[in-house]
Amino acid sequence: MPRTAIPVQEIEGNANEEIVYTAGDAANDMLFQNNGRTLLICKNGSVGAIQLTIVSVPDPVLGRTEDIVQSIPAGDDFIVGFLKPSGWNQKSGADAGKVYVNLDDDTSVSVAALSIKGA
Repeated sequence: MPRTAIPVQEIEGNANEEIVYTAGDAANDMLFQNNGRTLLICKNGSVGAIQLTIVSVPDPVLGRTEDIVQSIPAGDDFIVGFLKPSGWNQKSGADAGKVYVNLDDDTSVSVAALSIKGA
Protein backbone atom coordinates (compact mmCIF):
# COMPACT_ATOMS: atom_id res chain seq x y z
CA MET A 1 0.00 0.00 0.00
CA PRO A 2 1.22 3.53 -0.62
CA ARG A 3 1.94 5.84 2.26
CA THR A 4 -0.97 7.87 3.60
CA ALA A 5 -0.81 11.52 2.56
CA ILE A 6 -0.96 14.24 5.18
CA PRO A 7 -2.72 17.19 3.50
CA VAL A 8 -0.70 20.40 3.72
CA GLN A 9 -2.68 23.38 5.00
CA GLU A 10 -1.45 26.79 3.91
CA ILE A 11 -1.88 29.34 6.68
CA GLU A 12 -0.95 32.96 7.28
CA GLY A 13 1.91 33.36 9.75
CA ASN A 14 -0.04 35.79 11.92
CA ALA A 15 -3.56 34.43 11.45
CA ASN A 16 -5.75 32.63 13.96
CA GLU A 17 -6.74 29.62 11.85
CA GLU A 18 -8.15 26.24 12.76
CA ILE A 19 -5.81 23.30 12.24
CA VAL A 20 -7.31 20.19 10.66
CA TYR A 21 -5.68 16.93 11.78
CA THR A 22 -5.39 13.59 9.98
CA ALA A 23 -5.52 10.27 11.80
CA GLY A 24 -2.11 8.64 12.13
CA ASP A 25 -1.39 5.57 10.01
CA ALA A 26 1.31 3.31 11.44
CA ALA A 27 0.46 0.39 9.12
CA ASN A 28 1.17 2.27 5.87
CA ASP A 29 3.32 5.12 7.22
CA MET A 30 2.73 8.66 5.99
CA LEU A 31 4.15 11.50 3.89
CA PHE A 32 3.64 15.19 3.18
CA GLN A 33 4.68 17.65 0.47
CA ASN A 34 7.52 19.83 1.79
CA ASN A 35 8.41 23.28 0.46
CA GLY A 36 10.92 24.07 3.22
CA ARG A 37 8.33 26.21 5.06
CA THR A 38 6.23 23.34 6.36
CA LEU A 39 5.74 22.33 9.99
CA LEU A 40 4.58 18.89 11.08
CA ILE A 41 2.52 18.60 14.25
CA CYS A 42 1.96 15.24 15.92
CA LYS A 43 -0.60 14.92 18.74
CA ASN A 44 -0.36 11.85 20.91
CA GLY A 45 -3.76 11.32 22.50
CA SER A 46 -2.99 7.76 23.54
CA VAL A 47 -2.27 6.42 27.03
CA GLY A 48 1.36 5.57 26.24
CA ALA A 49 4.37 7.08 24.52
CA ILE A 50 4.71 6.73 20.76
CA GLN A 51 7.70 7.08 18.48
CA LEU A 52 7.69 9.43 15.49
CA THR A 53 10.39 9.12 12.83
CA ILE A 54 11.09 11.68 10.12
CA VAL A 55 13.08 9.77 7.49
CA SER A 56 16.12 11.58 6.13
CA VAL A 57 17.77 11.34 2.74
CA PRO A 58 21.50 11.89 2.19
CA ASP A 59 22.09 15.64 2.56
CA PRO A 60 24.58 16.84 -0.09
CA VAL A 61 25.26 20.08 1.82
CA LEU A 62 25.61 18.95 5.43
CA GLY A 63 26.38 15.28 4.88
CA ARG A 64 23.83 14.30 7.54
CA THR A 65 22.12 10.94 7.06
CA GLU A 66 20.32 10.40 10.37
CA ASP A 67 16.56 10.37 10.86
CA ILE A 68 14.74 12.49 13.42
CA VAL A 69 13.43 10.03 16.00
CA GLN A 70 11.25 11.46 18.75
CA SER A 71 9.46 9.74 21.59
CA ILE A 72 6.23 11.61 22.33
CA PRO A 73 4.77 11.00 25.79
CA ALA A 74 1.07 10.31 26.26
CA GLY A 75 -1.01 13.47 25.92
CA ASP A 76 1.85 15.53 24.43
CA ASP A 77 2.36 17.23 21.09
CA PHE A 78 5.54 17.46 19.03
CA ILE A 79 6.27 20.01 16.31
CA VAL A 80 9.09 19.67 13.80
CA GLY A 81 10.08 22.02 10.97
CA PHE A 82 11.20 23.72 8.91
CA LEU A 83 12.84 20.81 7.08
CA LYS A 84 15.32 21.70 4.34
CA PRO A 85 14.21 19.94 1.16
CA SER A 86 17.79 18.87 0.33
CA GLY A 87 18.00 16.65 3.40
CA TRP A 88 14.44 15.48 3.89
CA ASN A 89 12.52 15.39 0.59
CA GLN A 90 12.48 12.18 -1.41
CA LYS A 91 14.52 12.70 -4.57
CA SER A 92 12.74 10.68 -7.24
CA GLY A 93 9.68 8.72 -8.22
CA ALA A 94 6.08 9.40 -7.27
CA ASP A 95 7.15 10.64 -3.81
CA ALA A 96 9.68 13.23 -5.03
CA GLY A 97 9.41 16.41 -2.94
CA LYS A 98 7.72 14.61 -0.05
CA VAL A 99 8.91 13.83 3.47
CA TYR A 100 8.39 10.36 4.92
CA VAL A 101 6.83 10.13 8.39
CA ASN A 102 6.71 6.85 10.32
CA LEU A 103 4.75 6.11 13.50
CA ASP A 104 5.22 3.03 15.67
CA ASP A 105 1.60 3.26 16.89
CA ASP A 106 -1.38 5.25 15.66
CA THR A 107 -3.95 4.71 18.41
CA SER A 108 -5.37 8.17 19.19
CA VAL A 109 -2.55 9.82 17.22
CA SER A 110 -3.19 12.64 14.73
CA VAL A 111 -0.94 14.74 12.53
CA ALA A 112 -1.12 18.02 10.61
CA ALA A 113 1.22 19.66 8.11
CA LEU A 114 1.18 23.45 7.94
CA SER A 115 2.84 25.51 5.24
CA ILE A 116 3.42 28.99 6.60
CA LYS A 117 2.89 31.78 4.05
CA GLY A 118 5.64 34.35 4.06
CA ALA A 119 7.94 32.29 6.30
